[in-house]
Amino acid sequence: FSSLNRVGVLATIGTVKAGQYRLLEKFGLKVLYPTEAVQEKVHQAIYHPDYGIKSVPGSITIKARQDLEQAASSLIQKKVEIIVLGCTELPLAFKTNNFQGVPLIDSNLVLARALIHAVDPSKLKPWKQD
Repeated sequence: FSSLNRVGVLATIGTVKAGQYRLLEKFGLKVLYPTEAVQEKVHQAIYHPDYGIKSVPGSITIKARQDLEQAASSLIQKKVEIIVLGCTELPLAFKTNNFQGVPLIDSNLVLARALIHAVDPSKLKPWKQD
């Protein structure tokens, strides 16, 4: 994805406030986030006691999925070219590696690949995107 420069990030409020993904800006990427109201929906899709991903283990509720899809759509409206699913729970809510034609990056997979590369690069398989 080296030719892209507008990156959307979906993550919890804490992850966004911590600025974890601002480091992407050091590589010339423009990082975009949902509005505050939509950001709250992302957070609730993970933590809400009745429908959040962490509260309903083993399945993703319709409400959580809808809120996350709305958040991804809001980033696409901002003309992002790629969306980073910046918290461990978020890839569970999306059934494919793209949403409305925009690639989704599973931060868990990126971390796993980085660890393999650090330990034994010869074991790293080529990146495979649907």
